[in-house]
Amino acid sequence: MRSFFFIPAGNKKILSKASSIPASDIVIDLEDALGNTPIADAIQNLKDYSIKDNWWARIPSSIRKEHLKELHTIGFSKYLLAKIESRDQIDGFISNSTNIAVKNLSLLVLCESPLAIVNLREIASHPEVEGLGFGSHDYCQAVGMRHNLENVNWARQSVLNYSKAFQKFVIDIASMNIDDKNSFAAECVDGKDKGFDGKFLIHPWQLDLFQQHWKFNDADLKFALKVKEYMNEIGGVQNFSVANIDGKVVELPHLDRIDLILKSSNYGGL
Repeated sequence: MRSFFFIPAGNKKILSKASSIPASDIVIDLEDALGNTPIADAIQNLKDYSIKDNWWARIPSSIRKEHLKELHTIGFSKYLLAKIESRDQIDGFISNSTNIAVKNLSLLVLCESPLAIVNLREIASHPEVEGLGFGSHDYCQAVGMRHNLENVNWARQSVLNYSKAFQKFVIDIASMNIDDKNSFAAECVDGKDKGFDGKFLIHPWQLDLFQQHWKFNDADLKFALKVKEYMNEIGGVQNFSVANIDGKVVELPHLDRIDLILKSSNYGGL
């Protein structure tokens, strides 16, 4: 499971700690988190650092070409496009990237508005988009909705469903309540159980709890290991059709989740 940890590019103190944060992915925020810091100044801050392979730049799709060129020059090729509402916005960004020779472009898209939810099919099906995330707080603001899991559940699961339909990576919401560890832990378990592939994080203690709770429980792992043992007995997945294991019927569609549990627990998959 992947953890996407936000670092505000305009905060030099926090930015200096980016390389030491043990998240799977670091998101350098050049959008909402900038506040009054001009994006040119934030990019200048980044020139003091070696851009890592797991660093993403969160940017508006309408970013000016000169700023995008600077980001490319200092080593960015992975981008989280904020406030995407249509396929045309993605195509426009790709066109700009091509014009300034951004190589090996990787794109994640952040859906944050009612219109983005309406257009999820065209966004999720875009061949250059690797994954989607849901910006639940901006979505609630646009709708005039109080933010809680119950209220955002429909839109959140819409992003999940369309991502899975088009075999895209999908990232669960960020929690802005940095005083309630119990609700965050429950949120992690809920996201994992629903099938999200990762989660946005904004505080170090969230990363600690994420690593504790965004994992499969002992019962899940025990059952997956029994399925793996059965596969070894029959000579591999290629010989499998259906099986009764511990009173549970296992069919081919179940194997993807079994494989995920095993790989996430360092057992090598089926």
